[in-house]
Amino acid sequence: MRWTVISAADRTRQFSVVAPSEATSGILPVWAPDESGLDYVATRAGVSNIWRQPLTGGAPVQITHFKAGKIFSLAWSRDGRWLSFAGGSNRSDVVLMPRQP
Repeated sequence: MRWTVISAADRTRQFSVVAPSEATSGILPVWAPDESGLDYVATRAGVSNIWRQPLTGGAPVQITHFKAGKIFSLAWSRDGRWLSFAGGSNRSDVVLMPRQP
């Protein structure tokens, strides 16, 4: 998968990069507040953090440094001062149902 930024004015490609393999599927990248890159969620060893892929190229930069939990969605405030995200953990229970004769 590739992330591509195309100009709305003249439809020229401004930036294109292969999406990082550790980017969490199902969570789309969002614009960085200053439009310098794309922010995305990467989950490593069961812990999610937000990373920024600069539009100028180069290596991604880690934005958050959480030690536990998963991030399910994220958004920046319009002024870029606040980051909002939904986080938590995945839990599931397994129940064994006996087979009825």
